[in-house]
Amino acid sequence: MSEWKDVSTGGLFRSFAARPALSHGARRCGSAGVRLARGAGFSLVEVLVAVLVLSIGLLGLAGLQIAGVRANDSARLRTEATIAAYDAADRLRADPVSFFPLGQGSRGTAVIEADACEGAQGGADAISRWQRDFCALGLPPPSSGDFARLDCQDSNPCGAGNCAIIVRWDDRRGDRRSPGDADTTVLTDREFRFCTRIATAI
Repeated sequence: MSEWKDVSTGGLFRSFAARPALSHGARRCGSAGVRLARGAGFSLVEVLVAVLVLSIGLLGLAGLQIAGVRANDSARLRTEATIAAYDAADRLRADPVSFFPLGQGSRGTAVIEADACEGAQGGADAISRWQRDFCALGLPPPSSGDFARLDCQDSNPCGAGNCAIIVRWDDRRGDRRSPGDADTTVLTDREFRFCTRIATAI
């Protein structure tokens, strides 16, 4: 092993190879490793808080999904009611006299009762065909009142000279109220009203 000798003082110094391998950089790395070991992983409280936040988010997403399904179902029923009303208007314009009882001419009233779709629909007249096609749409009947109504009398809601076509249905599944609320059966009934004018004279 080589040695250095200080000529001026005669002192003897150890070689660089014999110096101990302890440096400031090594001490710094060691303390950083200790800090890293202490900060690794998550505590049980942190995991529980994360699970709680995730659960709240999932519950909100589920509620949003339910609201979307209700809105879609309500929109579907409204679309079917609109189709039924416009179909009745086309039939009425094509042959207004055959829609009403004898003696009423083209200014009468035709009604589909709320329970009319429960049994078999027969007959070949205009009213029977209209009722059969109307029931085929699958609209839920209202809790009270007429299912559909064609009113061409002067006292109809659309005014004299016009015909009012009214379709009503039960929108219970699309309503946000619970079954225990008061007057739920009345509040969930929906109505679509359509006014038209026919060219046939009275």
